[in-house]
Order: sequence, then C-alpha cells, then structure tokens
Amino acid sequence: MPISAVSVSILIALLFALPNAACAHNTDSCARAALAKMRFGFRSSSERSVKQFTLSNQELALNKRPDGAWMAGEKWPGVWTRDISYSSELSLGLIDPDATKKSLMAKVKNGKIIQDVGTGGSWPVSTDRMTWSLGAWEAYKATGDRKWLEDSYKILKKSMDVDLQTIFDKKTGLVRGEQSFLDWREQSYPPHVESADIYNSLSLGTNAVHYRALKILEEMAETLGDRAAAGKYGELAAKLKNAINKHFWNEEKGYYSQYLYGYGDLRTASDKSESLGETLTVLFGIADESRAKTIIERMPVLAEGPSSFYPQNPGIPSYHNNGVWPFVVGYYLRAGAKVKNEKAVNLAIDSIWNAVDRYGTNKENFEAVTLSAAKTVVNSDRQLWSVAANKAIFYRIFFGMDLEKDALKFNPFIPKKHEGVHQLQGFKYANSLLDIKVSGWGDGIQSFKLDGKELASAELPSNLTGNHSVEIVMNKKMAPSKINQVENRFAPAAPAAKLEANRIVWPKVDSAEKYQIFRNGKLLGSTDELSYPVSASGDSLNLYEVRAVDREGWQSFFSKPIRTEGDSKILLAEGQAHTGRNNFVLTTKGDHPEISYNVTTEKAGEYYLDARYSNGEGRIEGWGEDGNKCAIRSVFVDGKRVDALVMPQRGLKDWKDAGYTSPIRLTLNRGKHKIVVKYTELDENMNGERNKALIHHLRLTRSE
Repeated sequence: MPISAVSVSILIALLFALPNAACAHNTDSCARAALAKMRFGFRSSSERSVKQFTLSNQELALNKRPDGAWMAGEKWPGVWTRDISYSSELSLGLIDPDATKKSLMAKVKNGKIIQDVGTGGSWPVSTDRMTWSLGAWEAYKATGDRKWLEDSYKILKKSMDVDLQTIFDKKTGLVRGEQSFLDWREQSYPPHVESADIYNSLSLGTNAVHYRALKILEEMAETLGDRAAAGKYGELAAKLKNAINKHFWNEEKGYYSQYLYGYGDLRTASDKSESLGETLTVLFGIADESRAKTIIERMPVLAEGPSSFYPQNPGIPSYHNNGVWPFVVGYYLRAGAKVKNEKAVNLAIDSIWNAVDRYGTNKENFEAVTLSAAKTVVNSDRQLWSVAANKAIFYRIFFGMDLEKDALKFNPFIPKKHEGVHQLQGFKYANSLLDIKVSGWGDGIQSFKLDGKELASAELPSNLTGNHSVEIVMNKKMAPSKINQVENRFAPAAPAAKLEANRIVWPKVDSAEKYQIFRNGKLLGSTDELSYPVSASGDSLNLYEVRAVDREGWQSFFSKPIRTEGDSKILLAEGQAHTGRNNFVLTTKGDHPEISYNVTTEKAGEYYLDARYSNGEGRIEGWGEDGNKCAIRSVFVDGKRVDALVMPQRGLKDWKDAGYTSPIRLTLNRGKHKIVVKYTELDENMNGERNKALIHHLRLTRSE
C-alpha cells in the first residue's frame, strides 16, 4: 500500500491552538511544551491509525501537569499510584521516562510507596501499591539512569519488606488484600463483605503484581551487585508463583479464579474470571506457555471487549461491574500478542479504537453491551491509562517494542486486517534517536535491518548512540486462533440465608437451579429446596454459607456466614472495666500503643483470634485524607509476633459502629498465654500520623 502523506508531527502542530484544560488554572504553556517535546512523528498507510495516534498524543499532552507529572484524567487532576504505574508499564515509560519518574516520585512518602484510594482506609486493605515497581523498572530500562535505579530500588525494597510482614498470608504464601484496580467494595465483592474481610481475601491481580515486583527487585539487586538480596527476592518470587498456580488455577474453566474469600483460612474461590489478573499472569510468566495460551482462548470476553470480570453482579450499578475498561483491554491486547492469538488482538484493537470513535476521547470506561459512557457511575475523558492502552497498540504491537535492562527488542504482531506500513520518526531510546519502519503483516519478523544492514537478532543495545534507521518486514504468517466470545450475563444473587432452629433457610433466588451448602469452607451438600438441616452444637467454630448455582453452572457469591460455636472466650485488656459505657481501650500511636491480654486454654490446638473494634476516622470508601486511616497493630503471643491486626475505617466520625477484624490463626498449648496488641514500625498506615481505634475485646475461638 502507498504510505499516507499524513504525519502526526504535522497534525500535532495544529493542536497548539486547542484549549488546555490540564493547565486552565495556570496557562497553556505546559501543554505546548509537552507537545513540543514529542519530537517524533508517525506516518501510516492507515488513516484510522493516524487519527488514533494523533488524538492520543493530544490527550497525553493535556494530561501533563505544570509540575511535569501526569494527572489521571480530565476529572482527576491528582497522580494516582496504580494509574501512573499501569500507564507507564503499558507504554508511557517508553514514550516519556522523565515524566514517568516525576509521576512515580509523587507517590512516595517517608521512603515508601503510597497506597492511595481503596477500601477501609487504604493499605493494608488495598494492597496493589506494588504496581509502582512496573513503572519504575520501565523508566530505568528506557534510560539506563543509575541514580534512578538506586533510588527506586531503596523505595521498592523498603515497601516490600513491610508488605512481607503485614499482608503475606503464612498458610497459603499468598498476598492478602483487595483486587488490583477493582477498589470499590460493592462493585466486585459480596454485598455482606466488610473491609476486614477484603483485607483477608486473596486476589489474583494483586498477587500477580507482587510476583512481578519481587522479580523486579531481584533484577534490580542483581544489577546493583546485591547478590544476597537478589537471592532472597528471587526465592520469594518463585514461592509466590507456585502459590498462585496452586490456589487460583481453575482446571475446569481453563483460567485463574478471581479471588479466594471467607473467614480466616476457611476461604473458597470465586469462579469468576478477572480480566486484568488473567492477562497479568500471561505477561508476567506466572502461567506457563500452555496455560497462557489456554487463558486467552477460554477466558470469557464480550463482543465489545473483555469486561472487568465475568459474569456480572446483579443489582449493582455499572462501573467495574458490567463495565469495559480500555486499559484492561490494553493488557488483554498485549497478552493476546504474546501467545500469538490474532482474534484476541483484533478484538482488543477494535474495542479501544471503536470507543474513541464513539466518544471522541479515550474514555475511562463504558457500559458493557449498551456501550454507553454515560451509564457508568463515574467516568472521565482522556483517562491516562486509556490513552496509554491506545499508545500500546502502536509501540507494543505494531512496532513490537519490549525493553530489557540492556537492550530494546522488537517483536511486532500485526493482524492481517492491519496490514500496511507504519513509521515512527525520532523515537528516543537511551542515547539514540530511531526512525522505525514496519511493513506488512504477520506474527513474526522476516527481515530486520539497522541502517540498511541485515541483523540476525531484532534488538538494539542500550549503549547505542546517534541517529539510526530500523526497517522491519513482517513474515505474512499467522496461526489459526480462537477466543471465548460470550453473551453478557449476570450471576445469581447471593442467597439471604438465616438460621431457624437447626435448619438454614433462604428465599428463592431467581435463575437458581440448585443451592450448595458449605461448612467451614467445605461443601456439605446441595439441594433444590429452600432449607437445609445443620448442627448448631459443638465446642468449635461452625460457619455455614449458602450459594446459588444456575443451569449453566455459574455460581452466586456466598450468603452472609452463619456462625455457631460453643464457648468463645471474650478477652478484656489488663485494667479494662468489665462493664460500663466506655468498655473499650482507645489505642493510638501515643495512647495505649501496647495492650496486654491474658488467657488460659483448657485444650491444646488451633484457635482463631479476632477483635471487636471501632474506627470512625473515615468513610469505608474514603478518598484522600478521608481514606488513609486504617488502624494497624502487631499481635504478639507469648513474646512472638504472629501477625497484624487490621482495623479498617467503618464510617466518618462514627465511633459507635463496631465489627470484628479478620481472624488470626493460632496454635496454642494448654495453659496460660499472654497476648499483646502493640504498635510497631511495621504498623504505620498511609496517613502516618493518625492510627486510631477503639478495641472493645478480643475473641478466641477453637477451630475444628
């Protein structure tokens, strides 16, 4: 095909006259400067490609703040950890590593990564701050900046070492906490679930992110000559990878489960797919080659792209639920290219570009099926990670760029429908400027030339300097591929179960074919009736839950657990009054930072320890200073630290509301024990100053 005369470098010049919403409070100089810095031009035989590239360049420039960092979108002037991190890993670390570094450093406090928005007062309920590592490593690979490597290594190491003590679950070896990016409790969790339950859950995407962060720490340490640390983090990464494959893989479905949830270690897997998490396991090498191929072939996707998860939750407004997010589609795009699945790549490009054609901007999200951007709860134009996903089509797919710490590799994947000629001019890599031309279509390279000379390997060393031309001709080959395109559907609602005498009863659930009854996380039986006999006696914990299953086999979430047990011990602190209006202990960093409890166990065995507490420091779904005051304390039993006691926010200025923390599993001998709840340096929350809760009592319950 003849190459179009249209050039993005020319079109960009026309954008200088556009209003600059990003700098409306200042001047439009920052947008002008940002556009001017984009010295590279883009030409293509596809006018649609030129249009998409041009618009994304414009919106990327408008998202540049006066301080040089990127805002999250038109509605979101702040810098957000996960947004900038995923955006940088998708493409922006390649395009503008300086802005990437500036943005990432805006999300560091006291030498640690900030976990910003999330449930229950942020970290450690929300725990995906390790996404920061993705952007930090891309910035280093793009520049070779040794000072940046040293600084980002210290920040990442300090943050990870705290996470290892607070959020890693000893029994499974997995990371606890909310799903990555899916940070609005009601959207993706059962309606009865509290923030403490979310802290105790084990989610696919967040675990995938921590695995990659550990691998990045290993590579950083190796590069800096810290062999001991490299060995430590490499070993931890290997263990986490094994744990993910052991606990999340669903052999029947052919992909990983969304998350594991339940009381303590009595967790059960949700059978939903979670699109971001699935694709991260492919890209990060958690899934082996066979599983990676299977995931892309079998994870459910809609005609308009993969929804955040599938199936959807009934009765919940569209946002994460029943929504398609272009940045998630961007990860599906890259995972599809990695396993050479042409249908997946075509679906992803269509999803991202069709959305831009509909809305005239890189929207934050849109509703599944209706494709409405107005029907989701919250939305923004020129959302940063949506822009980054659009740019990934060019940089990651058409030009096939992949940064290594000492090389820039090329592995384009161009579907037949996108056959043509694409040229990128003036692309800066380390200390070189590259003019890159890719011709044809295919799943691999037929010819790779540097300055007209054929090279055996399609890569450029990081020590390359000066101006160079790269010419790539594709192989015109593409293996057959398939995807699991499905109609949108909603899972059954969770049954509203309750205990009546010695039976659990519940009203009929629409679409339910049968009901499954679980005791302590294990299947007890199933029925098509609306009740089931259970035993309410015994001296150990019994937790009963019910879930509905429809005729296609899709499961509801579990009902709210029904708890029965014999004698739980209620423990009051030393000196705490047994009765009275203020029958609690106030704990802050200064007041009662250490609280002691005494207990005598009549039997040796396994126990669950939890606490009844209040935290009125902020809303459950708080933002900014209203959303970073989750209270945390370390628990010591007989002088040994056993775990963290996490007390999430329960309501702004609502100190009357109380609930239980997630439990800590203990192995206790018969006899006397001393339990100490204590503030340590490991328990610093995201606020740093206010770390406050009322502890009413501890509760000790025998396990089975």
